[in-house]
Amino acid sequence: MDQKSEAGQSERKSGWFTSVLLAIAALLIRLLLNAFVNPGAPYLTFFLATATSAALGGFWPGIVTLLLGGIFSGFLAPSGGFAHLNDPTDPYGLLRYFVAGGFVCWICQALISSRDRSRLAETRLMESERQLRIQAEALQRSNRDLEQFAFVASHDLREPLRIVNIYSELLIARLHSDSPNQLQQYRFFIESAVKRMEDLIRDVLHYSRAIHSEGLPEVVDANAAAAQAIDILRLSAEETGAEILLEPLPAVLAAAAPLTQVFQNLLSNAIKYRRCDVPPRIRVTSIVQDETVTIAVIDNGIGFDPQFADKIFRLFARLNGSEYEGTGLGLAICKRVIERYGGTIRADGSPGTGSTFSFTLPAAPLLPRTEILGDGL
Repeated sequence: MDQKSEAGQSERKSGWFTSVLLAIAALLIRLLLNAFVNPGAPYLTFFLATATSAALGGFWPGIVTLLLGGIFSGFLAPSGGFAHLNDPTDPYGLLRYFVAGGFVCWICQALISSRDRSRLAETRLMESERQLRIQAEALQRSNRDLEQFAFVASHDLREPLRIVNIYSELLIARLHSDSPNQLQQYRFFIESAVKRMEDLIRDVLHYSRAIHSEGLPEVVDANAAAAQAIDILRLSAEETGAEILLEPLPAVLAAAAPLTQVFQNLLSNAIKYRRCDVPPRIRVTSIVQDETVTIAVIDNGIGFDPQFADKIFRLFARLNGSEYEGTGLGLAICKRVIERYGGTIRADGSPGTGSTFSFTLPAAPLLPRTEILGDGL
């Protein structure tokens, strides 16, 4: 038998015992008051004892006190003994006593049941909250371990990959210019695989850093961050004939390096996913509304089906398969960075007409305007 069952039985025994004691106490009190109270009204003390018993123990303990009171009151009847209904001074006293006492017992039981249900609900709520806290703490520990694993794995994998790349280059350098075509094909496969692995590890490392970054938001000149991203992509833009128009952007609350990474990823995608017959035309613009800055990167590229507007922000999501190079982590990194600083990011577009990637960040006090080179390419 568990502790709860034992406690319940003990409480029930205590209730029955209390109901009997209250009836006896009411009898003794009524006998002591006989000299001062009309002997023809013997039910008052027993009614009060019944109400007390019902309030403490519920319906049935109250009924026990009620019945014992009816029996004990026979000792007080002026005539007729226990034949209370024949008492000429109060022929219906006993009936009123039982009706009123039974009603009080029912009311007390209803109140006790309501109280018990409330306590049970509160106990269940507290237990649910405790379980939720335990699960949340376990989930946080699991997430921290997973993030730490991704960070360490992506960092440590770079060293063996670097060794593979070095010795592959040494092996390729030993090949003569008249090497068989199969060896040249192997060379291409090795270089492609190493490059893709490097790109994947780099993006996993960037994503892990975006997760681990816990710095507080600071005032960042979005114009400077975008200009730096444009400068990083200058060679790629020149090779594809891309034209990037950077309109004046306000200051935001974020972090400089992650924001530059967001611009770099969005602009790089705009250059990569271009139409083969049209040079890329990219515009970076912004609006400020209700202390929120919305920055948009608009291109004239291949676009995408709107039904995939949410999918493209998932990890390793690639709509165009192997047709275009990439790891599928660029937009996931953007989403993680923007959400970390209290913003949102979305994508709009349609096939063949281009895309618009817009994100929001909290506005910050305007910084003094600085001369930014490379507003356009």
